[in-house]
Order: sequence, then structure tokens, then C-alpha cells
Amino acid sequence: MYPKSTRLFTKYPHYIRLFKRFRDLPNLDSIMQSAAFKAHAMRFIGAIDDIMENLDDDSCLVELLKRLAEEHHPRGIRENDFCRALDIAYDALSPVLKSNNTRAALRQLFNDAAHVIHKSLEEEDEEEREEKVKKDEERKNEMEEVKSGGEEEEEEEEKEDEDMEEADSD
Repeated sequence: MYPKSTRLFTKYPHYIRLFKRFRDLPNLDSIMQSAAFKAHAMRFIGAIDDIMENLDDDSCLVELLKRLAEEHHPRGIRENDFCRALDIAYDALSPVLKSNNTRAALRQLFNDAAHVIHKSLEEEDEEEREEKVKKDEERKNEMEEVKSGGEEEEEEEEKEDEDMEEADSD
């Protein structure tokens, strides 16, 4: 049986391929022994700790969650991926919590975190779309400039040819 730190990969083995630092390792045992896995597990625990430490500071908590979403967005990590990780964290943490109220509060916290992450990922997607539209527009303008520049050159050449013909006929 693997420790709780590998539940994400035992429950969702396809997630291993998202981690370039250890996706090529032959099996879960070698992944667990790798420094890359241990470092990522510590970052995950650190993120959960940061969330807990900032429960009383909504603006800081929101910024932490946004940063987390922004860091994971380029890798194609989506809201449901975060939800799965948070569910696994909840399953690991809830047995040590003393009351049902505390467990319910943790569940609500993770649900709220998922909502903030969702909104942030949507913003990242929108920024990406806007950037693509902007680049496409720039490319289109460049092509039009090249095309119109070529037409202007042709017109100038024709005018020069006409001027030369007039000069020859004089």
C-alpha cells in the first residue's frame, strides 16, 4: 500500500504524465523515491499550509489561490484537476480533525478555493484568447502591409516605365 502522498497517482495514474520531472520513471516506487516527487509533495503541503495560515486574510488567500492557478494553467491543469487534488487532501486531513463542524469547514474552504481557482483559470483563458486575437490581428496587418507595399512598388515601377518611355519619345 502506498502512502497518502501518492493517492493522486494511485487514484488518477494519468496525472503522472503531467510531471515532466518524474513522468519517465518506470514505476510509482521510483517516483516516490525521486527528489522531484518529494519536492513537489512539499510544495503541495506548503500550498495547503499557506491556505490554512491565511484563513483570516481573504485578499491574501485569494492572491495565493490565483497564483497557484496561474502557475498551473500553462500545463493544462483545469479546475477538476484541482478539485481532485483537494478531495484527496481533504480525505487525508479529515480523519485527524476533531469535529464534524471542523470537517465541514475544511470542505467549505476547499470548495471556496476551487471556486477562486476556477475564476482565475477562466481569466487566464480569456487573457490567452485576447493575446491570440491580438497576435492574429498583428499578423493580418503585417500581411496587408506587405501586400499593399508590393502593389505600391508595382505602381511606382509602372510610373517609372511610363516616365522612361516619355523620355525616350522626346
